[in-house]
Amino acid sequence: MKELNFTSQDLKEYIDEGTLISDSGSFGSVFLHGKDLIKLKKNLYQLLKINRKEVASFVVEDVYRWGKTPFVEKKQIEDLQEKQKNVKLTEFDKGIVLVNGTICGTILANHIEYKDLTYYDDLDLITMLKILENILLALKELDDNKVSHLDLCKGERFNPTLNILYKGTDIKLCDLSGEFITYDNTFNPAEMYLEYAKTINFLIKKIIKKDKSMKSLFANLSYDATSYEESLTLLEDIKKLIK
Repeated sequence: MKELNFTSQDLKEYIDEGTLISDSGSFGSVFLHGKDLIKLKKNLYQLLKINRKEVASFVVEDVYRWGKTPFVEKKQIEDLQEKQKNVKLTEFDKGIVLVNGTICGTILANHIEYKDLTYYDDLDLITMLKILENILLALKELDDNKVSHLDLCKGERFNPTLNILYKGTDIKLCDLSGEFITYDNTFNPAEMYLEYAKTINFLIKKIIKKDKSMKSLFANLSYDATSYEESLTLLEDIKKLIK
């Protein structure tokens, strides 16, 4: 497992020199610096952004002023890296970022060339279906290895965020550490597949919003899938509709 270690000042310089990739996540902001893609606890980034001209040796204490829960558990990253040997379609977070000796972020798999599926707006239903099929393949592999991703489609009810990236029809799951990644004794495939069904619902709603004539086509679909088999049936139902 990889580790990046910073002092508060080093991290400020790292952020100043690096590139902000995304600041839209609930818990973290993502940066590219060199070959590393890192996610930093959001209030840490905000503090550094505000106090760029100061040497804030107290930065870690200030980050945790709302609680003492670490950004991620080191053991989780180690356990998932062990499972990585049998997981080929998904790359778990590769390591941790420490600031003044405290875990404040993670090192992500670098998929910088992929786009955020949250903003997918292609009206080509065949392409969308292939993307959904590839997502399900990745989830089935996680299922087989007793890992559940419970943050595929979280956030506001009518404007959720998808933790899925795409390039053409290829996909990559992201946000692969923390409280929404459960495994072994806390493995929860039913909720993972329900999140997948919510993802399908979200994408179909985007299509309907752009083309109101599509509404009647998808009117009778049910999004209650809580298993691989039910998810597969949902995809088959969509496939029949768009033929």
